[in-house]
Amino acid sequence: MSLARLASLDKTAGNYSRLDGRGQSEPLPGWSRRSRRMRSIEIGAIGACMLAQDTDEHRDIFGPEAEAVIYFRDAKEAAQRAGTLLCDSSERKRLSVCLQRRIACGAHTYAHRLGTMLRIASGR
Repeated sequence: MSLARLASLDKTAGNYSRLDGRGQSEPLPGWSRRSRRMRSIEIGAIGACMLAQDTDEHRDIFGPEAEAVIYFRDAKEAAQRAGTLLCDSSERKRLSVCLQRRIACGAHTYAHRLGTMLRIASGR
């Protein structure tokens, strides 16, 4: 995939959203914000390296810059950071391992979500 194409996609959403002209993510028709959040978590769960839009929600889930993901603020920065990652396989591997560990050890699994739903349903 070319860097120009990377700049036009929001990879945090698993290709289900795109960057608008201001570098902001806009969902493709039929995909909700919740779907995008799940796709972001699934990217980490399968052990992929992730380039994520810099949002408060992503930072809450994935932590600070370069701990487990690389963030971008606009399309130009996304392309630049994607190019850097494409040239550094050891950094991609480090990020993917850290991200997968963060997802698996955090409260992001279906088991954690089921436990939360059961606690809410039982009134605890």
